[in-house]
Amino acid sequence: EFLAGRMDEECYKGISTGWKNLDEFYRPVRGELTVVTGTPGSGKTEWLVSLVMQLAEKHEGKRFLLFQFEATRETTVLQLIEKRTETRIPKKFKPTDSTVEEEPETPEQTLMMKKAKDTSDWLDERFVIGAANFDADFTLEDMLACMKFHAEAKKKGGLWGVGID
Repeated sequence: EFLAGRMDEECYKGISTGWKNLDEFYRPVRGELTVVTGTPGSGKTEWLVSLVMQLAEKHEGKRFLLFQFEATRETTVLQLIEKRTETRIPKKFKPTDSTVEEEPETPEQTLMMKKAKDTSDWLDERFVIGAANFDADFTLEDMLACMKFHAEAKKKGGLWGVGID
């Protein structure tokens, strides 16, 4: 296919990360594995979350599965909402499940909650959160089964990539 010119460029050149300076050196290719290493606290998780957010923003229609083993699903969703809205969301508002422990007290808080809800809907279209919730019994087979299930989910277009932290 490649030699005949019938292969989509995305299959061998990858897709843009949304960061021009990085694209010169790295472009994610579907089916390839990228490993990011570093010392604890060096920013690996922050970089991965920023990358998947960039990919989701830049490439409409592509869905990503994100596993974070040191965070709950709720914490992961909250982290993505805060990154997208560039707003710190107090945990008492729980925008991840549309409930609030306390009603917003100010117009600013009401606006923040609307942004969080809109972003939560945006995330649902682009992400599957595969948090293990600190479950020591969560196995590689469990993760692979989750990947397979969502990759085959035609209803939402399957998956384009998986991020594992």
